[in-house]
Amino acid sequence: NSRLTEVYDQLRRYRGSPAKAAENFFTPDASVTFVSTGSSYVGISQIEQLLSTLRDTFHLVNVKKISLIASESIQSISGMVTEECIYNIKHDSYIPWLAPDVRETGEELQLPVCIITSIQNGKIRSQRLYWDHLTVLRSFKAVSRATKGVANLPEPNDFAKRVVANVNESLISTEIETYEDVEELQNQGGPPKPQRFPTTGTGRTSTRVGGPPGGRSNFSFA
Repeated sequence: NSRLTEVYDQLRRYRGSPAKAAENFFTPDASVTFVSTGSSYVGISQIEQLLSTLRDTFHLVNVKKISLIASESIQSISGMVTEECIYNIKHDSYIPWLAPDVRETGEELQLPVCIITSIQNGKIRSQRLYWDHLTVLRSFKAVSRATKGVANLPEPNDFAKRVVANVNESLISTEIETYEDVEELQNQGGPPKPQRFPTTGTGRTSTRVGGPPGGRSNFSFA
């Protein structure tokens, strides 16, 4: 293992640490973003809130690491780490960072997750987590398998409302299954065009191409 991956293995322990330990793992301006749900935590104060939530819920998740790729700086313990893993989840309690607005179902789920982490001087500067959110919603029966991403939720959250409001109406019926489909449509001079809009309470923006969150035509890029 490289020096950076050894540091990363230590930093991964933040998920079971008390909130006040955030400064031991994160830089002052750090951010953690769950791209699939649009949830972002920026700065030590918000990350302390995240750690409190993770400490209450992450015992429901068993992580199986598949691969770890590191690109590091020679001068300092800094660089990028990409982790591919499987989250084995038992949905016995509400997990807000995984499935907002979906109460516990008792269902079990094996979820492939990709985690991209930027490390600066031995601490996390930013971390982005990606997964197929439609798989989560279907497994927890929050969306019908007979539909194309129409969630059976009581009310969409504010993030989802803004996404839908900014989506080009012509894209809603467009079948997009891979990123190559997006490129092909763009090469043909047609939609979709990326649209940028703020993520709640962070002052940051995210780019989203395609249809509503959770649908087959949804792509998120940080």
